[in-house]
Amino acid sequence: MADRPILIFPAATVAARAKLPPSFGPPGPRPTQAQQRRRLTARFQALTARFGVVQADVGGVDPEQVIVFETVGSVSDFQNVVKKIPGMEWLGDFDADIAEPDPGFLADGTDATKLSGRLFVVVSNRTAYGEVQKLWRAWCQARDEKLPRGFGPLAEVFKHLQDMRPWGPKDRVAATGVLAYWEKGLAANQPTIRFEAELWCRSHQTTRDAAYGRLQIVVKQAGGQCIKRATIPEVDYDGVLLELPAAAVRQTVDAIRNDTDTAVLRLTDVKYFAPMGQASTTPITEGEPIAPASKPLPTGEPLAALLDGLPLTNHAAIQDRLVMDDPDDFAAKYQAGEHRHGTAMASLIIHGELDSGEPALNSKLYVRPLMHPDRPDHSGRRNEWFPSNQLTIDLVYRAVRRILEGDGDQPAQAPTVKVINLSIGDIWQPFDRQLSPWARLIDWLAWKHKVLFVISAGNHLIDLSIPCPPASISSMADDDLRGHVLRAMAHQRLQRRLLAPSEAVNALTVGALHAQSGPNGSTGHLVDLLRGAALPSPVRSHA
Repeated sequence: MADRPILIFPAATVAARAKLPPSFGPPGPRPTQAQQRRRLTARFQALTARFGVVQADVGGVDPEQVIVFETVGSVSDFQNVVKKIPGMEWLGDFDADIAEPDPGFLADGTDATKLSGRLFVVVSNRTAYGEVQKLWRAWCQARDEKLPRGFGPLAEVFKHLQDMRPWGPKDRVAATGVLAYWEKGLAANQPTIRFEAELWCRSHQTTRDAAYGRLQIVVKQAGGQCIKRATIPEVDYDGVLLELPAAAVRQTVDAIRNDTDTAVLRLTDVKYFAPMGQASTTPITEGEPIAPASKPLPTGEPLAALLDGLPLTNHAAIQDRLVMDDPDDFAAKYQAGEHRHGTAMASLIIHGELDSGEPALNSKLYVRPLMHPDRPDHSGRRNEWFPSNQLTIDLVYRAVRRILEGDGDQPAQAPTVKVINLSIGDIWQPFDRQLSPWARLIDWLAWKHKVLFVISAGNHLIDLSIPCPPASISSMADDDLRGHVLRAMAHQRLQRRLLAPSEAVNALTVGALHAQSGPNGSTGHLVDLLRGAALPSPVRSHA
């Protein structure tokens, strides 16, 4: 029993439950009650006017607006106050940048950029908003700045409120990269452009369906179509893949640039517009297939699964070692020489490095392709992409469900799987404070099925600028060159953010290492920027 010593715990004691102070930050000043009243009364009136321009539907239902309460710091339990007001629904809260804080929030010498902010987002009809206005007036008149019992967190919101406004067009495109994505499609003269709309995932199915119906009407009026919809309430996701003609996209881009809007941008039901999810994979250099040393074939049921491109099943490294499941018949879309990334990843999972002498996986590897070749690049080579008629998050969700639960009347295809590898990431969705819907899905699936997701952090094939003439690199000392490279990587950390879904919390995220078990071979005309040192790869993402 030496390896299991007896642990002696102290005797239990009973202590009074401590009351937690309001969760608010940062410490420092705030505007007075009178200052807040003078500054914010106009904002309440402006929002009241906004309700006047939102028309009730044909059934005469009270129209709704998505409202943002922007605070300096964060308030606890605000969502519980929202539940007390009929006709108001909590939609979420997000980190925020306080661009121009009220002077009342700044002490002498305080750096405005260090103020943290929070966006509390709710949907409200006109009647419910009237109740908020009554509570605002009550707070403005209260000598102790308090509200009736149960509405204390709302009083804290009023004390630290920076702004209150509708969730507008800029919110719907901010930080998603969709504007650059639209402009890229327009520059390529694409006749139509596909992208995603993430709707607010309302608590009731009927409300979600009504929102989708309104989206369909506006998209159709713009000459477009809704191609695919997926709703996963467990991860607060209601997404639509839609397509608009280039003229409508151009009108939308111009409206954003001119600080105006369009019918599409005004859609109250839309949370975000985002680029169509697309994979980022490391280019695989083609060459002669490498046959691994003779190793015993696997015998057990699959414990690991690979979601990737389609492997070349008769490749010497993976033949008779896979359980292939291709319900969408992606194999028909491949031509000779195009089974790149899936083959490489399957070999890596089964053998590790082929020249390292590691034992092979003793159970078969379950493989479900999520990508297929499409759209040739500048060299004419077709790369592997997610299907253009699918929502990525929905494709991954259905793939995992098929593995572990079953799909429709089909039973679970590999219920013994405990580890799922996902070495692909969305090039249009670098991590920006909030977890992506894809990451939220991974977290939930990991918890629900008690499986481990191993996810690639993502690679960024952007140039590194080293402050020295190229001709001097060959004669530079190893430490000097490595220092230049690591500093250049650090300077690009904002451009090297994690790619969705690698920011998931309940997953194991793996970044590329500039190292290998086998001996270094000839690099030809390529330059080893780290001179063989086992350091983070120059192409890897940064957490």
